[in-house]
Amino acid sequence: MKIKRRQFFLLLFVINFSILFCKSNSSGPEIKKPDPPVIVPKSAENSLIEKGVDAIPETDAIFFEWFHSGEKIQAWNIYKKEGKTGHFRLLSHVSPGDTSFVDQNVTVGVRYWYFLTAGGSNGEESDPSNTITYKLIPKAGSLGNTRDVRPIFEWRSSGVAPMYYILRLYKNPKHTPVWITMVYPGFQGQRETVAYDADGSALEDSLERNGPTPGV
Repeated sequence: MKIKRRQFFLLLFVINFSILFCKSNSSGPEIKKPDPPVIVPKSAENSLIEKGVDAIPETDAIFFEWFHSGEKIQAWNIYKKEGKTGHFRLLSHVSPGDTSFVDQNVTVGVRYWYFLTAGGSNGEESDPSNTITYKLIPKAGSLGNTRDVRPIFEWRSSGVAPMYYILRLYKNPKHTPVWITMVYPGFQGQRETVAYDADGSALEDSLERNGPTPGV
């Protein structure tokens, strides 16, 4: 059966119009995902101001921070994995104004992994950030010193000695750093000692007698 020329072009127009109409109604405007968060790189252990992922000295907790991209988002999504055989699970939603997180639900001696995503206003989620990992080890204990102007500091390790200790000495009440040094374990068992300014990096030649005790 032959179709007249006029009818053929009319039918072709209807088909094309129907295809365009369906596309315009089905796709809609494309929703852009937020950029993935960027985690702050870890600073050196003996830095004056520690950045990135680190332990909280006052308690058994893990701290990490990230940069804000400047985009408008609804929340940061934090994912966590415990141990080598674990799986990443959503740990928390964090306010868009925050750029750091403290995980207090951790166990000393267990390694944890974390990554973040940014959540957009329409429910979209960014690609993940780079993954970071951290493990707490037992703290040193029984820290003391000879309370002299150039004291000798002494402490004891808890269990297996670490690769090194970081001794931090601050001046109160402004918490001004005086001496931050890396100390490698000796061969004295669990007892460790180091003399003040042993590496020559202290910011003061001597200390006030009976001054405050540092942290290690």
